[in-house]
Amino acid sequence: MEIEYESDEIPTIYCAIAVCFADDNDALCAIKQLAELSVKTTDYHKPKVMGQGYFDIACIKNKPYWYLDDALKDMFAMVDHCLPQICGIIKQNRGEPIIDIAFYHDERYPALVFEGENMRKIRMLEADISIDAY
Repeated sequence: MEIEYESDEIPTIYCAIAVCFADDNDALCAIKQLAELSVKTTDYHKPKVMGQGYFDIACIKNKPYWYLDDALKDMFAMVDHCLPQICGIIKQNRGEPIIDIAFYHDERYPALVFEGENMRKIRMLEADISIDAY
């Protein structure tokens, strides 16, 4: 028998492709090139403590999921039409991509699985992965 859960009992997941830059000009150039592809970015942030600036693309903002893989599929669906170009822009502008993941679980943990196609896309980006649980 499968257990029924209310949507507020399902873990919520945030995920995005964060792109870090040591040089502000590289970041601003990348943002301009991404805009030409109709890829939306968040505002460029440069926290004083990090030394590197960053922006996010393809954000999934705290939606309920039982499986991280489903959240990543939805995230990548936002940029699938131009993922190879995004990879080129990041590399050309010396960006460092990170798959930024956070989940809010309230003792109900999502399955943290990275499967097939999502893993291939992460490798294509040459991205690191950061996971925070709250």
